[in-house]
Amino acid sequence: MMLDHSPEPSDTLQANDTLSDVFMEPLLDQTGTSFEPSEYNFDFSDHNYRYYDVSTPCSSLSPASSSCLQSPCSFTLDSPSPPPTTADFCEFFQASGSLFEKDFSNLTLSDQEQRELYEAAKIIQKAYRSYKGRQQQEQDKERAAAIIIQNYYRRYKQYAYFKQMTHAAMVIQNGFRSYCEHKRFKKNQEGSVGIQSYYRNYKEGNREGTPASGLKRTYSQRRQHQAARKIQQFMRQSKNK
Repeated sequence: MMLDHSPEPSDTLQANDTLSDVFMEPLLDQTGTSFEPSEYNFDFSDHNYRYYDVSTPCSSLSPASSSCLQSPCSFTLDSPSPPPTTADFCEFFQASGSLFEKDFSNLTLSDQEQRELYEAAKIIQKAYRSYKGRQQQEQDKERAAAIIIQNYYRRYKQYAYFKQMTHAAMVIQNGFRSYCEHKRFKKNQEGSVGIQSYYRNYKEGNREGTPASGLKRTYSQRRQHQAARKIQQFMRQSKNK
């Protein structure tokens, strides 16, 4: 920090030497030793020097900045003065503590300020609750919309599965019907081939003038089979009764 009316370098050196002389004077008085040679004879009575204020800085934010106490070392040394004692230091620190307590007491809020702060906190809480309420409502709407979408998607999947299973059943039924028709067709084809062969044999026998023994045998066997089927059918019906 730059001080107004800053001293010259020679003045500063002279002030520092004089301060050291002031603080060393009690020690020299207690020893009681005097140096005879003139080259070691220091004169401690020369106080023609200047000393600038080195007071303790005070915060500009503190209410007591205008009445801040000065440090014991901030005495103006234009005139001779004794060095600060232990009692002076204790008084300085005690006074500083009381001022600090006063500054802290100024930081406490009054009843009106506390009420205003409480009302502001209530307004902030109310705004935050309304914001959270709107956010919760939006989340509920999104959740309901998601549930509806999920329901429709499940219905669509079920309908698609039903259509797939219906198509598969129709394919199986068509295949089975085709198989049955093919089997019936083969059976009819084999029967028609047998009848045609029998008829050809019969026509050839008539041409030769002798009855076809094979055709007669086939006819008699057919009649026997029909009679046996009728008897079996009658026996089954009688057992069921």
